[in-house]
Amino acid sequence: MLNRVAHSVNGDDVVSGGFVNPVFEAQSTFKTLMDAMARPGTHQAVKATTISSNGINSTVAALILTLCDADTPVWLDPTLDLDAFDAWIRFHTGAPLCKQPNDAQFGVCANPIDMPALSSFMQGTQDYPDRSTTLIVQCQSLQGGPTVALSGPGIPGEEVLSLPDVPSVFIELWQANREIFPRGVDVIFAGQGAVMSLPRSTRLRRENEELEL
Repeated sequence: MLNRVAHSVNGDDVVSGGFVNPVFEAQSTFKTLMDAMARPGTHQAVKATTISSNGINSTVAALILTLCDADTPVWLDPTLDLDAFDAWIRFHTGAPLCKQPNDAQFGVCANPIDMPALSSFMQGTQDYPDRSTTLIVQCQSLQGGPTVALSGPGIPGEEVLSLPDVPSVFIELWQANREIFPRGVDVIFAGQGAVMSLPRSTRLRRENEELEL
Protein backbone atom coordinates (compact mmCIF):
# COMPACT_ATOMS: atom_id res chain seq x y z
CA MET A 1 0.00 0.00 0.00
CA LEU A 2 3.03 2.26 0.00
CA ASN A 3 3.52 4.66 -2.90
CA ARG A 4 5.99 3.26 -5.41
CA VAL A 5 7.49 4.45 -8.68
CA ALA A 6 4.98 3.92 -11.47
CA HIS A 7 5.70 1.50 -14.26
CA SER A 8 3.72 -0.21 -17.01
CA VAL A 9 3.12 -3.82 -17.98
CA ASN A 10 1.81 -4.58 -21.49
CA GLY A 11 0.96 -0.90 -21.84
CA ASP A 12 -1.28 -0.83 -18.77
CA ASP A 13 -0.39 1.36 -15.80
CA VAL A 14 -0.27 -0.97 -12.81
CA VAL A 15 -0.56 1.97 -10.40
CA SER A 16 -4.18 2.72 -11.32
CA GLY A 17 -6.75 1.73 -8.73
CA GLY A 18 -4.66 2.36 -5.61
CA PHE A 19 -5.69 4.30 -2.53
CA VAL A 20 -5.29 8.08 -2.64
CA ASN A 21 -4.60 8.14 1.11
CA PRO A 22 -3.32 4.60 1.83
CA VAL A 23 -3.14 4.61 5.63
CA PHE A 24 -6.44 6.36 6.29
CA GLU A 25 -8.39 4.49 3.63
CA ALA A 26 -7.03 1.07 4.61
CA GLN A 27 -8.02 1.74 8.23
CA SER A 28 -11.48 2.96 7.18
CA THR A 29 -12.08 -0.03 4.90
CA PHE A 30 -10.92 -2.48 7.57
CA LYS A 31 -13.29 -0.95 10.14
CA THR A 32 -16.15 -1.15 7.64
CA LEU A 33 -15.38 -4.80 6.97
CA MET A 34 -15.24 -5.60 10.70
CA ASP A 35 -18.65 -3.94 11.12
CA ALA A 36 -20.01 -6.06 8.26
CA MET A 37 -18.58 -9.26 9.78
CA ALA A 38 -20.02 -8.38 13.20
CA ARG A 39 -23.46 -7.72 11.69
CA PRO A 40 -24.00 -10.36 8.98
CA GLY A 41 -26.40 -9.44 6.20
CA THR A 42 -26.17 -5.67 6.73
CA HIS A 43 -24.94 -3.34 4.00
CA GLN A 44 -21.91 -1.31 5.09
CA ALA A 45 -20.66 1.63 3.00
CA VAL A 46 -17.04 1.58 1.82
CA LYS A 47 -15.75 5.13 1.50
CA ALA A 48 -12.32 4.52 0.01
CA THR A 49 -11.43 6.40 -3.17
CA THR A 50 -10.06 3.58 -5.32
CA ILE A 51 -11.14 3.17 -8.94
CA SER A 52 -12.05 -0.01 -10.75
CA SER A 53 -9.08 -1.84 -12.25
CA ASN A 54 -8.50 -5.03 -14.24
CA GLY A 55 -12.14 -6.13 -14.21
CA ILE A 56 -12.89 -5.48 -10.52
CA ASN A 57 -14.96 -2.71 -8.99
CA SER A 58 -13.61 -0.14 -6.55
CA THR A 59 -14.95 -2.00 -3.51
CA VAL A 60 -13.14 -5.23 -4.40
CA ALA A 61 -10.00 -3.18 -5.06
CA ALA A 62 -10.30 -1.53 -1.63
CA LEU A 63 -10.70 -4.91 0.10
CA ILE A 64 -7.66 -6.34 -1.67
CA LEU A 65 -5.54 -3.29 -0.85
CA THR A 66 -6.62 -3.53 2.79
CA LEU A 67 -6.41 -7.28 3.41
CA CYS A 68 -3.68 -8.67 1.19
CA ASP A 69 0.08 -8.72 1.61
CA ALA A 70 3.07 -10.85 0.69
CA ASP A 71 1.94 -13.64 3.05
CA THR A 72 -1.61 -14.01 1.68
CA PRO A 73 -1.90 -16.04 -1.55
CA VAL A 74 -4.83 -14.89 -3.71
CA TRP A 75 -6.92 -16.97 -6.11
CA LEU A 76 -8.72 -15.24 -9.00
CA ASP A 77 -11.52 -16.70 -11.06
CA PRO A 78 -10.60 -17.39 -14.70
CA THR A 79 -12.76 -14.60 -16.14
CA LEU A 80 -10.31 -11.97 -14.85
CA ASP A 81 -7.20 -10.88 -16.75
CA LEU A 82 -4.70 -12.81 -14.65
CA ASP A 83 -1.58 -11.24 -16.17
CA ALA A 84 -2.78 -7.68 -15.65
CA PHE A 85 -4.14 -8.47 -12.20
CA ASP A 86 -0.93 -10.21 -11.17
CA ALA A 87 1.05 -7.05 -11.98
CA TRP A 88 -1.49 -4.83 -10.20
CA ILE A 89 -1.79 -6.84 -7.01
CA ARG A 90 1.95 -7.45 -6.73
CA PHE A 91 2.67 -3.75 -7.20
CA HIS A 92 0.18 -2.60 -4.56
CA THR A 93 0.31 -5.42 -1.99
CA GLY A 94 3.05 -7.91 -2.85
CA ALA A 95 0.50 -10.76 -2.62
CA PRO A 96 1.22 -13.78 -4.85
CA LEU A 97 -1.43 -15.37 -7.04
CA CYS A 98 -2.13 -19.10 -6.67
CA LYS A 99 -3.64 -21.46 -9.23
CA GLN A 100 -5.72 -23.63 -6.91
CA PRO A 101 -8.58 -22.32 -4.69
CA ASN A 102 -7.50 -24.54 -1.81
CA ASP A 103 -4.15 -22.73 -1.63
CA ALA A 104 -5.72 -19.28 -1.25
CA GLN A 105 -5.99 -17.11 1.82
CA PHE A 106 -8.29 -14.87 -0.19
CA GLY A 107 -10.36 -15.69 -3.27
CA VAL A 108 -11.85 -13.21 -5.73
CA CYS A 109 -14.93 -14.11 -7.79
CA ALA A 110 -15.92 -11.59 -10.47
CA ASN A 111 -19.60 -12.58 -10.62
CA PRO A 112 -21.74 -14.23 -7.92
CA ILE A 113 -23.60 -16.44 -10.38
CA ASP A 114 -20.25 -18.05 -11.29
CA MET A 115 -19.20 -18.62 -7.68
CA PRO A 116 -17.16 -21.82 -7.23
CA ALA A 117 -18.14 -24.45 -4.69
CA LEU A 118 -17.18 -23.26 -1.20
CA SER A 119 -15.71 -26.69 -0.49
CA SER A 120 -13.04 -26.08 -3.15
CA PHE A 121 -11.36 -23.46 -0.92
CA MET A 122 -9.22 -23.89 2.20
CA GLN A 123 -11.48 -24.97 5.06
CA GLY A 124 -9.10 -24.57 8.00
CA THR A 125 -8.65 -27.24 10.67
CA GLN A 126 -10.22 -27.87 14.05
CA ASP A 127 -7.05 -26.60 15.72
CA TYR A 128 -6.52 -23.71 13.28
CA PRO A 129 -9.91 -22.72 11.84
CA ASP A 130 -8.46 -19.36 10.78
CA ARG A 131 -6.43 -21.16 8.12
CA SER A 132 -9.32 -20.95 5.68
CA THR A 133 -10.18 -18.86 2.65
CA THR A 134 -12.12 -15.62 2.74
CA LEU A 135 -13.99 -15.34 -0.56
CA ILE A 136 -14.63 -11.86 -1.98
CA VAL A 137 -17.52 -11.91 -4.47
CA GLN A 138 -18.05 -8.94 -6.77
CA CYS A 139 -21.71 -7.98 -7.23
CA GLN A 140 -23.63 -5.53 -9.37
CA SER A 141 -26.07 -5.32 -6.47
CA LEU A 142 -26.11 -6.65 -2.91
CA GLN A 143 -29.68 -7.80 -3.38
CA GLY A 144 -31.97 -9.15 -6.09
CA GLY A 145 -31.32 -12.85 -5.54
CA PRO A 146 -33.12 -15.40 -3.34
CA THR A 147 -34.87 -14.26 -0.16
CA VAL A 148 -33.41 -15.99 2.87
CA ALA A 149 -33.58 -15.95 6.65
CA LEU A 150 -30.35 -15.39 8.58
CA SER A 151 -29.62 -16.19 12.21
CA GLY A 152 -26.58 -16.59 14.41
CA PRO A 153 -24.00 -14.37 16.12
CA GLY A 154 -24.50 -10.67 15.46
CA ILE A 155 -28.09 -11.11 14.25
CA PRO A 156 -30.94 -10.24 16.62
CA GLY A 157 -33.36 -13.15 16.31
CA GLU A 158 -33.77 -13.93 12.65
CA GLU A 159 -33.41 -11.48 9.75
CA VAL A 160 -35.04 -11.89 6.33
CA LEU A 161 -33.20 -10.35 3.40
CA SER A 162 -32.42 -10.71 -0.29
CA LEU A 163 -29.03 -12.11 -1.27
CA PRO A 164 -27.19 -11.10 -4.44
CA ASP A 165 -27.94 -13.13 -7.57
CA VAL A 166 -26.11 -16.27 -6.40
CA PRO A 167 -26.29 -19.77 -7.97
CA SER A 168 -29.45 -21.75 -7.16
CA VAL A 169 -27.42 -24.24 -5.09
CA PHE A 170 -25.77 -21.57 -2.95
CA ILE A 171 -28.05 -22.07 0.05
CA GLU A 172 -27.29 -25.81 0.17
CA LEU A 173 -23.59 -25.08 -0.26
CA TRP A 174 -23.75 -22.57 2.58
CA GLN A 175 -25.58 -24.98 4.87
CA ALA A 176 -22.82 -27.55 4.23
CA ASN A 177 -20.25 -24.84 4.96
CA ARG A 178 -21.99 -24.02 8.24
CA GLU A 179 -22.11 -27.67 9.30
CA ILE A 180 -18.31 -27.88 9.61
CA PHE A 181 -18.04 -24.81 11.89
CA PRO A 182 -15.61 -23.65 13.30
CA ARG A 183 -14.02 -24.65 10.00
CA GLY A 184 -15.36 -23.22 6.76
CA VAL A 185 -15.23 -20.28 4.39
CA ASP A 186 -16.28 -16.68 5.09
CA VAL A 187 -17.90 -14.77 2.19
CA ILE A 188 -17.82 -11.03 1.54
CA PHE A 189 -20.18 -9.70 -1.12
CA ALA A 190 -18.72 -6.52 -2.61
CA GLY A 191 -21.11 -4.19 -4.44
CA GLN A 192 -20.23 -0.78 -5.77
CA GLY A 193 -19.47 1.25 -2.64
CA ALA A 194 -20.74 -1.27 -0.06
CA VAL A 195 -20.13 -4.72 1.39
CA MET A 196 -22.25 -7.44 3.00
CA SER A 197 -20.73 -10.39 4.82
CA LEU A 198 -21.68 -13.97 5.58
CA PRO A 199 -19.31 -15.28 8.27
CA ARG A 200 -19.18 -19.07 8.56
CA SER A 201 -21.03 -18.84 11.89
CA THR A 202 -24.17 -17.55 10.15
CA ARG A 203 -27.11 -19.92 9.66
CA LEU A 204 -29.03 -19.46 6.44
CA ARG A 205 -32.25 -20.95 5.08
CA ARG A 206 -34.87 -20.24 2.49
CA GLU A 207 -38.06 -18.69 3.77
CA ASN A 208 -40.61 -21.25 4.94
CA GLU A 209 -37.96 -23.94 5.31
CA GLU A 210 -37.01 -25.45 8.64
CA LEU A 211 -33.98 -23.72 10.17
CA GLU A 212 -30.72 -25.62 9.85
CA LEU A 213 -29.19 -25.98 13.32
